[in-house]
Formats: sequence, C-alpha cells, structure tokens
Amino acid sequence: MDPGASELPAAAAWDALAPDFEAFHTRFAGLFARSEPREQAIKYVRSQMGPAARRNGWQLAEAIGDPTPDRVQRLLYSADWSADA
Repeated sequence: MDPGASELPAAAAWDALAPDFEAFHTRFAGLFARSEPREQAIKYVRSQMGPAARRNGWQLAEAIGDPTPDRVQRLLYSADWSADA
C-alpha cells in the first residue's frame, strides 16, 4: 500500500455521517469556554479523519480551510477547556 494512501471513506460517505458526528461533538461542546475553540474543535476532528497524508499544523489548516496553522495551534495549546471533564 502507498504510505500516502488513505483507506478513509469518500466525501459523500462523510456527509452521510454528519448527523452522527454532530451528535458525537455535542457531548464535548460544553467543555469549551468559548464558541470559537468549540467550532475549531469540530473542524480539527474532521480534519483528523480526512485524507491528508500527513497530520501537521499546515496540512490540517489546509484541510480545514484556514490560511495558516495558527488556529489549529491555538486550539491545541491555549484554548480554555476542561481537560478533567
């Protein structure tokens, strides 16, 4: 198998999973103090499940549609959320 290949479902299959994904994320949405990191977390998790061959800040930001990896990095390093919960 090609190391850059992905065995993930096609985009249409992800669209079919959207209601389940939103229900999953709703379980964790209340852990974020602000709406911005909450929305970025949705994008981040979806990007993790996407077809990107590498999962670094730039590739994830590109998959999310952000111009730079700043938002991804801010979510991971400084967002206010409850890790204990």
